[in-house]
Amino acid sequence: MKTAARHTCAKYAPLILAQAAIKPDPSDQNYLGFHAFIDPETDETFGSFLIFAHAPSKEWTGFGDEPFEHGFYWQSCFPGTLPDSDSCGPFKTARDAYNDAQNG
Repeated sequence: MKTAARHTCAKYAPLILAQAAIKPDPSDQNYLGFHAFIDPETDETFGSFLIFAHAPSKEWTGFGDEPFEHGFYWQSCFPGTLPDSDSCGPFKTARDAYNDAQNG
């Protein structure tokens, strides 16, 4: 299996998880951040998606009437730009979010 090219900020993963109050599996840190989609037929990379963790807080629970639940999410986007899709999730692990994004 080909590993996705990452544009990522793996060094920030522990901080992201701590802020989201999520106790991760150690492998979750490898999946947080930006990744390229992989075409399963050609193994070519295209586009980009972000995997992130979220836990509701008093300050922010989600968008309008659609609160985010505790867990891991993914959404299509490139670093430094607005998202191209709605967030998909929640997933129990970052790896589950990654697999959903790739196999969606």
